Amino acid sequence: MGSIIDYNGKKEKLRKDEIPFSIINGDIIKATKIEEIYDEKNNIAYEQYFVKANNTQFFDVSLYPIDQHDLIIPIEHKWLDRNKLVFIPDTIDSKVSSRVNINGYEKESKVKLIEKPHAYKSARGNPKLDPGYKVDYSQLRMSLRIYKGGLSVIIKLFVIMYIAVIVCFIAPFSSDPSRYTVGALFTTAGANYILAQKLPATNSYTLAEIINTFCIVIIIIMKSLLAVLPSIIFKDGQIDNFEKRINNTIILTMFFFFALINIVLTYTALNTV
Repeated sequence: MGSIIDYNGKKEKLRKDEIPFSIINGDIIKATKIEEIYDEKNNIAYEQYFVKANNTQFFDVSLYPIDQHDLIIPIEHKWLDRNKLVFIPDTIDSKVSSRVNINGYEKESKVKLIEKPHAYKSARGNPKLDPGYKVDYSQLRMSLRIYKGGLSVIIKLFVIMYIAVIVCFIAPFSSDPSRYTVGALFTTAGANYILAQKLPATNSYTLAEIINTFCIVIIIIMKSLLAVLPSIIFKDGQIDNFEKRINNTIILTMFFFFALINIVLTYTALNTV
């Protein structure tokens, strides 16, 4: 990490063995100072560190598996407030290495760096300060956009489930529909097991679960229709063209309904992220 800091006062001499900054959302495991330059005339200090740290951030994964997030790393000085130190972002040469890998996500090549005041309204138990004492610290914020793939990720995740649904729509045109629907149910069970392993741990209902539930409902409806339609439409034991058209119309209507809902869900999600 490299940044320029502007001191309004003498260079800090205390706590020289302590890491002077902290990551607000995480913990610094190791920090090694690489270089230090101090310009007394202009009151400017430059310090470069090699830092190994953990950064924790909670994401809204309701649009999983096509969710996008801003991975934010906020850095503050531990004891110098904004009157004594201001971080100056290096917006020209700051970048993320192409070798950096974020499991399950792709990343944009550009990063955003800003400096903003971070206010603390508390005396922190200090008897020398008045209750409600307010102080601002300079906060350097780095933002990296991470995302999952688009339509291809949905197709890859639900290809087995979609095949199971399509098999159900093929069943009415076969001589033994039950064989297809039973196969579709077993396929659905396998697809749900695979999906359960990939879903993020969250209490909210994700896009993946909505699509999955909708596919299961369609399969159950199709299995029910295949059990009920023959006894209603073909109750006289004879099949004429009109009865065939009614049967085909019902099946095709269900198929277009299934396709339309999936298209609407996917299109809405892709245009929301």
